Amino acid sequence: EQADMVSHINNVLRDAPVLSGGPMNPLGNDVLHKVAGGELLGSLLATSDPDALDLRALNTAPADGTPFTPEAQLENHTLLVNAAASVGAAVPQIHETQLLYAPQHKQVALQQAYNIIKHGLLSKVNAATVPFLAQLLEPGEKAAQVPPEALLSRWVNKNVEDYLMQHPQDRRRLPHAAP
Repeated sequence: EQADMVSHINNVLRDAPVLSGGPMNPLGNDVLHKVAGGELLGSLLATSDPDALDLRALNTAPADGTPFTPEAQLENHTLLVNAAASVGAAVPQIHETQLLYAPQHKQVALQQAYNIIKHGLLSKVNAATVPFLAQLLEPGEKAAQVPPEALLSRWVNKNVEDYLMQHPQDRRRLPHAAP
C-alpha cells in the first residue's frame, strides 16, 4: 500500500517544488522524511483540494538548501492538520509532532497521506459533477445524502449487472460487493 501511495503522490506532485529533487522511492522511507520536512502533505492537500489549504501559507524550503527549522516544519504541520480536519481528511487524535517525527510515527504519517489521497479522489465523485451517477440514486434520495463510496459501489454493481445480462453464461461474481 505504501508503494502505491508514494507512486500516486509522485504523480500528483510531479511538477511541485516539494519534489524538485526528483520522485520519491516508492519502496523506501523517502515519503516519511518528506512528510517530516513539512511541505509534502500540505502540497498534496492543496493540490487535491485548493480550497482546503492555500500553498502561500506554508513555509517553503530556503533557496540555499538549508533545512527548515523545526518551528517552521511544525507550523506547516499545524496548518495541514487543521486544514485536513476542515475537509474531513483528519486522522483522529493526531498531533502535529507526530508528523514532525514521521519516521518514528510511520502509521500516523501514512494514515494522514491516505486520508488526503482519499479525500482528493472521492471529492470529485458525486451526482452533481458526474451526471450519470444521478441515475444510481434511489427514489426520494438526494445526491448530497449519498457518500461517494456508496455511489462507486452502486456504479460497479450496475456495470456488473449489465455485463451479466449481456453474458448470462459467465458465472464470475465480485465477492462481497455491496448493494
